[in-house]
Amino acid sequence: MSDMTLDFNQIAQEGNTFMNELAQALGHTSPEDRGQVGRILKAVMHALRDCLEYRENFHVLAQLPLALKGVYVDQWQHMDSPHRPRDVEAFEELVKSYQRKYGEQNFDWEMSTDVITQKTLQCLRQYISTGEAIHIMDHLPKGVKELMV
Repeated sequence: MSDMTLDFNQIAQEGNTFMNELAQALGHTSPEDRGQVGRILKAVMHALRDCLEYRENFHVLAQLPLALKGVYVDQWQHMDSPHRPRDVEAFEELVKSYQRKYGEQNFDWEMSTDVITQKTLQCLRQYISTGEAIHIMDHLPKGVKELMV
C-alpha cells in the first residue's frame, strides 16, 4: 500500500510551480503581477466550470493536482443547468465578469482576453487527458474549443 499522507508542502510547491508556468506563459513573472495571474487563473477556471455539466466537472477535478482543485471548487454552487455561452465573445465576457468579481479592475497587460484565456487553458491542459479535453470541448462553443488546443 502506498503512503497516503498529505504533504502540504508538496501540494503548495506544485501549485507554485503551476503559477510560475502560467505567469511565464502570460509574460508577467514579477512579484507585483502574481495577484493578477492568480485572479486570471481563478476567473478562467470558474468560467469553464460554469459551462460544464455537474458530472463533467468531477471528471475535470479528478485530473487536477490538489492545489488547483481548490481553486476550481472555490465558491462553487451547483446550478441545475450549466451556462451555455453562444460564442467565444460570450465566454470571454464570463471570464471578465469573474475577473471583476475577484477584484481585477485595472487589467493593463495589453493582451486581449482571448489570448489570456487561451494561454491559461493551454497551461491547464497539461493535466487534462485528451479524452477529457474532447468531452469538455463538446460543451463549449467552437471559438472556445479552439482556445483549448
